[in-house]
Amino acid sequence: MRKSPPGTQETQNLIQEKEIEKEFPFSQVSEIANRESNAKRYYRPILTLHKWFARRLGSVFRSILIYASIKPLAHTKKTGGVPFWDLYLKDHSFSNMSVLDPFMGGGTTVVEALRLGYAKVIGGDLNPVAWFTVKKEIEDAEISLLQKEFDNISKNVKLDIQRYYKSQCSFCSSIADVMYHFWIKEIKCEKCQHNIPLFRSFLFAYNRKDATTQYVICPECNQLFLTDRKASCLCPKCSTSFAASDFYVKRGRYFCPSCQHTGRIVNVNKSQGKPFERLYALEFYCTECKTRGFKTANEDDLDLFKQAESEFNSLQDRLPLPQQKIPPGAKTQELLNHQITYFTDMYNKRQLLSLGRLLQAILEIADQNIREFLLITFSTALEYNNLLCEYHRKNHYVYNLFRKHAYPATLNPCENNPWGARYGTGTFKNFFKKMIKVKMYSKAPYEVYIDSSGKTTRKQMNHPIVAEVNFNSRTIDTIDNSKLVHLYCHSSTEIPLSGKSIDLVVTDPPYYDNVQYAELADFYYVWLRLGLQNSYPWFVPEYTPKDTEIVKNIKRGKSGEQYQVELTAVFQEISRVMKDDGLLIFTFHHKELDAWVKLINSLIEQKFIIKSIYPVHSEMKTSTQIRGTKSIGIDVIFVCRKQLDEVLTKEWKEVIKEAKSEINEKLSILHDTIMDLSEIDCFVLKMGVGLKFYTQYHHSIELRGENISIKDVLEIFSQD
Repeated sequence: MRKSPPGTQETQNLIQEKEIEKEFPFSQVSEIANRESNAKRYYRPILTLHKWFARRLGSVFRSILIYASIKPLAHTKKTGGVPFWDLYLKDHSFSNMSVLDPFMGGGTTVVEALRLGYAKVIGGDLNPVAWFTVKKEIEDAEISLLQKEFDNISKNVKLDIQRYYKSQCSFCSSIADVMYHFWIKEIKCEKCQHNIPLFRSFLFAYNRKDATTQYVICPECNQLFLTDRKASCLCPKCSTSFAASDFYVKRGRYFCPSCQHTGRIVNVNKSQGKPFERLYALEFYCTECKTRGFKTANEDDLDLFKQAESEFNSLQDRLPLPQQKIPPGAKTQELLNHQITYFTDMYNKRQLLSLGRLLQAILEIADQNIREFLLITFSTALEYNNLLCEYHRKNHYVYNLFRKHAYPATLNPCENNPWGARYGTGTFKNFFKKMIKVKMYSKAPYEVYIDSSGKTTRKQMNHPIVAEVNFNSRTIDTIDNSKLVHLYCHSSTEIPLSGKSIDLVVTDPPYYDNVQYAELADFYYVWLRLGLQNSYPWFVPEYTPKDTEIVKNIKRGKSGEQYQVELTAVFQEISRVMKDDGLLIFTFHHKELDAWVKLINSLIEQKFIIKSIYPVHSEMKTSTQIRGTKSIGIDVIFVCRKQLDEVLTKEWKEVIKEAKSEINEKLSILHDTIMDLSEIDCFVLKMGVGLKFYTQYHHSIELRGENISIKDVLEIFSQD
């Protein structure tokens, strides 16, 4: 070993390793994480209060925190140390340790740290929507006061909203509640000017009561009717024969049924403007005959919408509505291509009338805390109440907007009932009920685990997920109160803490160009700002901060090199505030080599060394849509320390041998846990192992007499 800098060896000798540096039961953690990812509302209700993008799993971060806070356990090959569930289900109280998450996002680290009784919990995020989400996750509220204000809102605006979501029942002719209205966008053929409804197919929905039949739309007269799934379709109204799989749109191009001309929809939008939207069908629930059904929209339904439009036109100047244009960006460009230029263009006038009235009633609530809880409930409902939503043809519910972490330019929008009927998803009424359940859970949290028979069961836990929030950055250092959680809302290139004051930094940094957080969060921000700009300075600007966001976004002029520079600046701050014997632990995944190179360069520049890595089940594969058709199913957990003395010299052949052994061992365990482990998952694991060994031996490993770059190392691993 080379000579260490003065004082570093003494410090190194005083450092006590933590269990996570030696062992981490990633197989068992992946098993519970897999179950949580498919049923988050049952495992971690608190983390479903409001949407955040690529939010990590609570079970994973609980496990990370526990194993990062305990001393090494006695291990044998037979027992593996203390059984995982004994540690996982214990009511720990790490009252002598502090935790920081400088990229807190949806608050997973903050929530789990509160549950484990840390002395000091600090979270920071540049994005105001993330900050507000975490604030309301952990703040307390009286259930009775929440219910009282909801009842007042119901009394004042429910009927005004609901009267525009009515239609005649097709079965008993009573007035029924409309659950969903169905719209189709129309353009004019560039050649013959024929109106073309942009149907991708004429299948409307599958019949849940009879698998042999389906609902279809007649392309000629727009009649909605039930037909056999295997037979060709014959319209009972106009006798047109067609196939349910016929279409007028495919891969962004339209087909004119009149003159057979084809063209790009985007080009038509540029010349004709935003496409016309036509109401053609609806789904209702009749409280009289207790029936749920579909029907073709008739003149009464169209007249009712026109009445809503007329009322909106007379009231719009008095309603709280966002006025911002949609800024250009990597994700927003799809909207701009379809001439959706303002945030209000994502809604029709009936929706804006309903949402404006609802928000107006919320903003009149006197109690700030209660008002904010109703406001975040309103914000949550927005994702299901816009004209970018589509309908699930098989299960008969409205899809949420951000299921793919993008803005889809929907051609066949589904308009939800904002308040809610007897059935239906994504309504304000239902989200209020969910918010009440979240607050009840936070007062008396439980842990879901897998028992000896393989079934999931619950254990009540002692630490409530309740805290007051201090958001004054200047006082974080001076206040020591375990009942306070400190949340700052600005870039973590400047962390408001004194040097060497934090024991654990547990976080989830931005994944290069995977998710454009700010562009997506603007959807919520422009509405939340109307109720929060007078209370919090970070809600004053028209949009969420983007210039200082740490992502690669070529559309906004943010390169991969800039991502590395800004991430390095945060790691520099982490190094400054973290104690010499502290741990930096974070998760990461990406399918591009360049993202891993930028990550490791940032770590090495700030002299962090990766002690251990562990693969673990990530969120649902359908959640984070990475470019291409392959999605990543695992995260890599990186366990890092400050490099306080020189690294050991090791021959390149030895490094390769050790790395391959670790890869094979972990892959073998993963294959038993994650049945559909993909090629890209294996790549992610190889990158994690490659980064670990490179941080440990990059000063000394050579190939044919020359030092090996990180890119060379990772390419060798990726091709192996």
